[in-house]
Amino acid sequence: RCQVAMNRDSKLADTQRQKHDDEDKASAGMAFEVKLEHVNEELRCQVAMNVDSKLADIQRQQQHDEDMASAAMAFDMKLQDVTDQLRCRVAINVDSKLADIQRQQHDDEEKASVAKAFDAKMEGVNEELRCQVAMNVDSKLADIQRQKHDDE
Repeated sequence: RCQVAMNRDSKLADTQRQKHDDEDKASAGMAFEVKLEHVNEELRCQVAMNVDSKLADIQRQQQHDEDMASAAMAFDMKLQDVTDQLRCRVAINVDSKLADIQRQQHDDEEKASVAKAFDAKMEGVNEELRCQVAMNVDSKLADIQRQKHDDE
């Protein structure tokens, strides 16, 4: 009887130790699961924050790209406007220069015409002067010959 009771007590003690070990293991398992759940939650938070940060970066980059595209478009429009203004100014300057050249050509033609008329007039005057000089020479020669004849 004693032996059976000791065996039974030993078995109970073993069972209690096993039960205690099982409870410790269960408790450790639960603690591990709680800790794991906490780690998982932290990881989820970090992942969510990283995703939010990346999305914000992407949105900032998209806004920057849109701003740059808008600025480039505005620059192109301004450049086109300046180009149009320059074309206009060049056309006006070319027209002005052509008009100046045409006026100068007209002035040159008038001057040439006046010079030609002056030359023609001078030719007539020169011819008259030659005739007068010739007549004066002839008259002087005749005077000299008469004087010479008179002296003889």
